[in-house]
Amino acid sequence: MTAKRGNLAPFTLGIALANAALFVAVGCATKAVRSGSDAIRAPASGGGELLLRGGHVVTLDPRAEARADPRAYGPPIPPPTAVAVRDGKILYVGSDAEAAARLSRRAETIDLAGATVLPSFIDAHIHPIDSGVEFAECYLYTVDTVDELVAKVRDCVNTSTTGWLRGSGWAQTLFNGQPPEENPLDAIETTGPIALMSSDGHSYWVNHVALRIAGVTASTPDPRDGVIGRKPGSLEPNGFLFEGAMGFIDRLLPKRTYAEQRRGLLKALSIMRENGITAFHDAYVTEDHLRVYSGMIERGEFPGLVATAMYADSNLPVESQMEKFRRLRRTYENDRLRVGTIKIFLDGTLEDHTAALLRPYLGVRGRRGQPISGALQWPIDKLNRMVELADRDGFAVHFHAIGDRAVRSALDAIEFAQRTNRTGGRRHQIAHLQLIDPADIPRFARLGVIANFQPLWAERDDFIAKLAEPVLGPARSRWIYPIGSVVRTGAHVAFGSDWAVTSLDPRAGMETAVRRAEAGDPVDDRWTPEQRIDVRAAMNGYTTGSAYANFWENRTGMLRPGMRADFVILDRDPSAVVPSEISKIKIRATYSEGVRVYPSP
Repeated sequence: MTAKRGNLAPFTLGIALANAALFVAVGCATKAVRSGSDAIRAPASGGGELLLRGGHVVTLDPRAEARADPRAYGPPIPPPTAVAVRDGKILYVGSDAEAAARLSRRAETIDLAGATVLPSFIDAHIHPIDSGVEFAECYLYTVDTVDELVAKVRDCVNTSTTGWLRGSGWAQTLFNGQPPEENPLDAIETTGPIALMSSDGHSYWVNHVALRIAGVTASTPDPRDGVIGRKPGSLEPNGFLFEGAMGFIDRLLPKRTYAEQRRGLLKALSIMRENGITAFHDAYVTEDHLRVYSGMIERGEFPGLVATAMYADSNLPVESQMEKFRRLRRTYENDRLRVGTIKIFLDGTLEDHTAALLRPYLGVRGRRGQPISGALQWPIDKLNRMVELADRDGFAVHFHAIGDRAVRSALDAIEFAQRTNRTGGRRHQIAHLQLIDPADIPRFARLGVIANFQPLWAERDDFIAKLAEPVLGPARSRWIYPIGSVVRTGAHVAFGSDWAVTSLDPRAGMETAVRRAEAGDPVDDRWTPEQRIDVRAAMNGYTTGSAYANFWENRTGMLRPGMRADFVILDRDPSAVVPSEISKIKIRATYSEGVRVYPSP
């Protein structure tokens, strides 16, 4: 369902400001701002005091919850209703009276009127800079048909002032897995090249001008790690370039400027805060991205936390890349910016038949009529060497793995590195995990590997029903996004969005993980119900689980004295509503280090 794949933020700023009428700011530090109704106001400075009282506080702190358990030794502690904040840190969580007693009379006070306070969300796999930049290009995430796309691209061509027309966001469901015989982009009158990245970022759709400039012809061989789309019964390119074949275009596209990337990140931060996110893992960075993060942190424009995964290229020597990664870590890492992870793409996607499978795709044949199983983008020996050196030097590895063969290869490489280096605790993680062979599920807990799921994908949308299930068959399809099975092993689980591939809204992600059905749709089709998880596990995936994945478990992800005052104020508790209502919970405000960052002060 392409609407889900392109949805950004379900609540506009204006709506959120109206919702903020629930709160009344008291005390002499600030006064409420009027915008049709009373709105929450940020503290006078990040070093001030803040009191939240009269609410329902969900700490997600196992130690505090153990003390509140009626079965605990001694009288149970009443559920907390207040949070005291000083100098950007949580000072106290508990009763209204005790929280007030910890602060001075100058503390800003917010009467929650029964609203819920939850740790703010952490997105464990997102692409904020590039996704933010895409808003200024030909934005295709909301198109649902080929005709709509061609019309939108034609409009973009008519208003473009650059040589290359860049766009992004078209989905493989436009073609139901069967690209058209004639390229619709070639019907657009232009002498310029058009390059449109797919919503998942794993393919380009280009016009004949771009193919000519790139030198891609019928005689051009497929690269080792990619595929050139061909017309039926011919070697003639059809305009689709998958995985490594995208390099034919990437090397020609104009480099995005620092200013463009900074504007993109500011746009992304605004959308993330609107959705309650104050910390995240950027799952693909170059040195240009690191410069943007570092510069914004130096200027005080970035109050949150970011971890980054530096891209490793399967075509370059391992040793020289490791030297570069060590240099980047020394140069850019600081208290807010973590530069300790390496990103490895192991395969492609099921929709493009480039995900690496243990057994062949059903009903899919290669150019010579042979069964295909996808392919790994890294030779096994080189993969093992890269992971071994990364693990030895204290880096975590963040794998992209969609198919069950890719997942197994990632686990094998981690096990090889741990055995060779006699190490552990690096917090390697495997992202996406669309298909896991059941024999490999217990290995996550045994090896200490973090399962990084994108829970919004765990419902039977068109990508699953039309493109995945037919090529996997019913037996293998039972193991699509097996979140419940992995959670039950006790493995560490983190949740991310892969935005802008899909919506970054954690509420929709939590609901989908709990129901295995489309967020907001009351109809429950009972798709793989054995893979459902409870609401607490879903909340943990976006908070404590993602904090642990990024070595932030003592800084954020729960409400505990001494930790960052990162929290969201919700109109309802996710665990107290029917599951189909979780995505409809309203975010009243988002705070980062005790400062309100949404709604904008």
